[in-house]
Amino acid sequence: MPAILYGRNVEPVLLQLEVKPLNRVLSRAGQSRLIKLSVQGQAEPHMALARAIHREPISGNLYHVDFMAVVMTEKIKVQVPVILVGESPAVQRGEGVLVQAINSVEVECLPGDLMDAIRVDVFDAGQGRRPSRGQRTQTVCRGRNPGRAG
Repeated sequence: MPAILYGRNVEPVLLQLEVKPLNRVLSRAGQSRLIKLSVQGQAEPHMALARAIHREPISGNLYHVDFMAVVMTEKIKVQVPVILVGESPAVQRGEGVLVQAINSVEVECLPGDLMDAIRVDVFDAGQGRRPSRGQRTQTVCRGRNPGRAG
């Protein structure tokens, strides 16, 4: 399957990949987790994000992937999925319906600080409380390495 690797300080490279292993990697990484790509003929592997995943509309089969190489010391902007966890007390009591209005959020941080998803506990939603913007930003940008992503 054809693919391309491009990025800052990286000459675009056309790739030919095996579909089954690529499907496994993409199912785990999605578009918000780093993937280590080794390119034949190049000494060092590239850390990259799957920027565009192209599928056949009817079959859903992959037909092309765009990989963007990242520089680990430079911030990037990425769409990170929002996943709701838990259950609202109002929903549990049958007094309400939970509607997820936002499915992803754009995050700017260092590639090593990326999170695969933002998990929001909906328990407090039934209490009329929401995390402040500062709390949400801190959770997203600090990720696993507090303090690295200003």
